[in-house]
Amino acid sequence: VDAVLDLSMDPESSPMKTLILQYDERRRPNSTDPRNAHDESNEEQKSEESMMEKRAPVNETEDDHHSFAFPAVSIPVKNCKVSRDGLLTELGRALIFCEEHVTRGRHVLLVDESGLDSSVCVAVALLISSYLYSSNEKIDKTVVRKCLAYVSSYYPQARPTRGMLRQVFNFFFNASNEDTELVRETN
Repeated sequence: VDAVLDLSMDPESSPMKTLILQYDERRRPNSTDPRNAHDESNEEQKSEESMMEKRAPVNETEDDHHSFAFPAVSIPVKNCKVSRDGLLTELGRALIFCEEHVTRGRHVLLVDESGLDSSVCVAVALLISSYLYSSNEKIDKTVVRKCLAYVSSYYPQARPTRGMLRQVFNFFFNASNEDTELVRETN
């Protein structure tokens, strides 16, 4: 993993909290190792200081609550039952972050509370924006379904809600209508 996008609403219940703890545990020196026996407290302090220097999120905003040695950003997305346009309003930011890293050949981990809804929809949107939207292909519901089928072929647990998929469709459908209107206005 080269970058992390956390879509969880609650930082305390976020799967990222577990990942942070696991990541930090792997980075700490082993206290039972005889090479570290000479002055454990000094070594531990140096290790923590060096980790603090290395860890920094790429986009430091008030929403960011994670610190990694690689870029991590938190974009809280409300479930469609709570907010009808929670994903729609944040999808642009999520795609910018993902595309920035994917175009450089990096792997991006998408995380949400269940791993079944918001993260899957962002993956579908990333496929559409990277491969289909730029080719001037008309974005319709079958395109969204095909991209979901592609994601599901690699991640069978994917079960996004209809409301979240509708927000992905609306994001691209509204954008393509705005682009068409801009072209008409310039002519």
